[in-house]
Amino acid sequence: MIRKYQDTHNFLWLDLEMTGLNVSYDVIMEIATVITDSNLQVIAQGPSLVIGYPESTIVHMHNNVKSMHILNQSSLMRLDNQHCLLKKPQHKPLIF
Repeated sequence: MIRKYQDTHNFLWLDLEMTGLNVSYDVIMEIATVITDSNLQVIAQGPSLVIGYPESTIVHMHNNVKSMHILNQSSLMRLDNQHCLLKKPQHKPLIF
């Protein structure tokens, strides 16, 4: 299935939702992947994964980022046990 999308003119898009932009302590909370052709037509959509973190991660999130997720009614603000564990989702976009 991977070879089906291997074309030098295709683009792989990664959409990351994060707790902020500081790579020293902010973390990725959601990742989505999409492949488009050179005309930006969607060829395939990969998994959209929300990564579960302890509530302390949400509490320490920057206020402007927290407000944005609340305003957009993001699923990130409703974390529960149904979301991916930290070690599992990292390979799913790679497999896609």
